[in-house]
Amino acid sequence: MSLFIPLILVALGGAGLVLLHDTRAVLAALLTQWLGLVWVEAASPTLSPTILGLTRGGAVELVTAFVCIAVLGTTLRNLRTASDVRTATDYLLPAAVILLGGLAGVGFALLFPLTGEAQQGLSDLIFYWALLSGALVLLLDGARSPVKLAAGLLVLLNAAALSLSILSVTAPSAAVLGLMSITRIGMAFIMSYGLALLASLFNVSNLEPLFAGRDRQADGADQGETTGELEPTGSDAIQLLPEGTRQDE
Repeated sequence: MSLFIPLILVALGGAGLVLLHDTRAVLAALLTQWLGLVWVEAASPTLSPTILGLTRGGAVELVTAFVCIAVLGTTLRNLRTASDVRTATDYLLPAAVILLGGLAGVGFALLFPLTGEAQQGLSDLIFYWALLSGALVLLLDGARSPVKLAAGLLVLLNAAALSLSILSVTAPSAAVLGLMSITRIGMAFIMSYGLALLASLFNVSNLEPLFAGRDRQADGADQGETTGELEPTGSDAIQLLPEGTRQDE
């Protein structure tokens, strides 16, 4: 079975994860890439179809994908998300990162192939593109967007599961498949709980307003230090009082 279509799905999904910022669009990109990985599992030459035309690993991946997306999507649906207005210049850096990441994935697949077979070249490229997309998502937006953080971590776990499938000579056991699935579903529940906790404490679904408020406070403090207009408090305020006032006290 050709891996060209799953390669396109993984590439589009990874590019969407890095470029997009809307929460629903991020989840759609994650699902798109995950379906490509499911396709790779279904096309594994070492496995035979067992469940609805899918291999056991492909069926487990498909169920895991829909469960994780459903958990995150249900949580985000119940949260109030603020509109994120961005200009065209805000997409220049992510677009450049996508281009360089794609070229890096091709280079890694050529220099460090997971297998020595020529037929596995596309699967190597799929693995490196998935791995790099998860790392780039965490690097660019993982610290400010909990949704991007969850998506990036899930993509890295998906890449690890794919590498196990590629490197395995025989089919992974049911225990291994179940452990990998439970790990990602548990990650989705943990990140969903974090999103709900963030919304209940700060009434926001992302960390952008918190970082913006911190930056404004830091800029105000720096400006006060520059102009010498810091408001004195405590013992410093007493020392700055006029001499007669201090004696009266």
